[in-house]
Amino acid sequence: MRILYSITIVLSAFLLFLVQPIISKYILPWFGGSAAVWTTCIVFFQTFLLFGYAYSHLITRYLRPRQQIILHVLILLLALVLLPIIPGDQWKPTSNVDPTIRILTLLFVSLGIPYFVLATTGPLLQRWLSMLSPATVPYRLYALSNVGSLLALIAYPFVVEPNIARRAQAEVWSWGMMVFVVVCVASAVYLWRKASVLPGPRTPDDEKQEVVAVPLLDRALWITLPAIASVLLLSTTNKLCQEVVPMPLLWVLPLAIYLLTFVLTFDHPRWYSRPTYAIAYLVAISIVCWMMFNEETLTFLPQLAIYSCLVFIGCMICHGEVARLKPPPSHLTSYYLSIAAGGAMGGMFVTFLAPVLFSGYYEFQCAILACCGVVLLMFFVDETSPLRRGKPRWAWAGLAAGVAIFAILFYQQTRIIYHNTVDTARNFFSTLAITSYNENDRDRQFLVMRHGKTLHGYQFINPQYHRMPTSYFTAKGGAGRVLTSLPGDSAHRVGVVGLGVGTLAAYGRPGDYFRFYEINPQVQQLAEKHFTYLADCLARNDIVIGDARLSMEKEPPQNFDVLVLDAFNSDSPPVHLLTREAFEIFLKHIKPDGAILVNISSKQVNLHAVVAAVAKELKLPMIVLTDFNQERDIRRFPSEWIVLTLNTTLLQQRAVQEAVFPDRQTTITVPVWTDDYTSLFPVLNW
Repeated sequence: MRILYSITIVLSAFLLFLVQPIISKYILPWFGGSAAVWTTCIVFFQTFLLFGYAYSHLITRYLRPRQQIILHVLILLLALVLLPIIPGDQWKPTSNVDPTIRILTLLFVSLGIPYFVLATTGPLLQRWLSMLSPATVPYRLYALSNVGSLLALIAYPFVVEPNIARRAQAEVWSWGMMVFVVVCVASAVYLWRKASVLPGPRTPDDEKQEVVAVPLLDRALWITLPAIASVLLLSTTNKLCQEVVPMPLLWVLPLAIYLLTFVLTFDHPRWYSRPTYAIAYLVAISIVCWMMFNEETLTFLPQLAIYSCLVFIGCMICHGEVARLKPPPSHLTSYYLSIAAGGAMGGMFVTFLAPVLFSGYYEFQCAILACCGVVLLMFFVDETSPLRRGKPRWAWAGLAAGVAIFAILFYQQTRIIYHNTVDTARNFFSTLAITSYNENDRDRQFLVMRHGKTLHGYQFINPQYHRMPTSYFTAKGGAGRVLTSLPGDSAHRVGVVGLGVGTLAAYGRPGDYFRFYEINPQVQQLAEKHFTYLADCLARNDIVIGDARLSMEKEPPQNFDVLVLDAFNSDSPPVHLLTREAFEIFLKHIKPDGAILVNISSKQVNLHAVVAAVAKELKLPMIVLTDFNQERDIRRFPSEWIVLTLNTTLLQQRAVQEAVFPDRQTTITVPVWTDDYTSLFPVLNW
């Protein structure tokens, strides 16, 4: 009996968390590849986990065992009818409004009932087991279910994603769901046979006794502690994906660490020591503070390690404390319901409230300080604590001073980031800041648009230099060399994916046409408000708001002489613009002798290997243009561009040939990326 129930719980948890990166990756390209897609999905998953726990709590409280079985088997069969979980193309966005509601609706229609059924399994079967065997303590099964979840998260980036195409992933998961239904029904059948000797639903007197039995503070902490852990998890994930491409590895690593803390804390009390983790947390915060002042000097791996340690220690504290507050098994479903409610509340705070309340990712600092508050609270109220009730006072004064110092350091770090910031904006896609530099030197003063460490462009304040291209787009960069090499006796059509501050508009000539594609409407607003490249452009120009690929799918051929793909120069490039299908769409929009320019100046991802594989697949000649900026010109950034074209005349132009990097070789080869297969793991520059 216990083995059957254990297998069912582990399988349900495995499928529950395996489907999260599968469905998220499925819809990620439709909504611009933003990290917010993942956090929105997490809110859906947490909310439906809450619904599943509420269902388990209510039916075990108010229905007899056989009534529970009949209802649950019917829902299991309904979940089978709704397979597979593959969302249709009709869910692709059709407008430029915030896509949060559309994502949640898509997930509900495509995945809702199967996910709900899986979410009910852990608490429901643990309750059934405690009814069948009252002497059995079911809480270790909660740890076991989290082991299943952890295995799914580890398997996805290392086994599933690199080896199984996207559609096949969804189909294999659906087969796994069928197996789960079989073993879950078998567990229900076993309970059915014993149902005649099991107790019925609880009476009002039982409920009254349960309310009295659990202190109100404990019930509040059942919700508050998981909520803080959830905010810490999602805000850290946002920090990671702000600087590095949103991908399953960076989604699942913090989530896997989060689940590991559940496994440890609910397995045995020996894994959590409050004093030990309190000290470790102080050390972790100190390192994070140091890192936040020195992010520019750290590579990706040290940052990933530091953030991961912070999530582990913080979640160990929150989940360790909530595990200390475990009630008797009679309160099991209400306890799990409270934990799920806290997780959902934390996710909703990060996804819905934080973008409204904060202009930057300040929920990260809030979560860190809230976890400090948890530690202090538990030291204050715990009967066994040497610091109970605020004594000795000198120790509490020191702890309060330490937390205050961290708060001040976070505030100072924020001031440094936003020093000389003249405007900010935050929405689903990014957090943008307009900052002024070199204010004491009029000739060198310029405005910059940034998203985190990603530069969207800059422009000199002096009107004399307004039309001067800067950053990756100077005349010595790949795009500048190609655009200035076009024949001067005819008008040209130029498409640009990624508006930034509109720098490439500086190359527009009378009679030319520039068409910019930009997914974030706030980028356009800030570019037109603070920069003059678009207003000064001599060519006619348009801006299309929306995902470039989806926009081009709907448009007739634009007959571009040059299509510039400038969405990849950050450390978080949208991978759906790098697939074979994406380039096939791009090719439809250029003239037969037109050129596609790809800015591959990314520090974290080896995009040369990816574009080279696509070029070989589509039989497109390819050259690499580089600008090392050895003169250290402040107007220029070192850049690397790939040019794909059949136009040999263009490639032979002197300006182009001067920048060709003939020996540019990649140390790796990757399969051609398609809509069904992309894997960033092999091309990360660790």
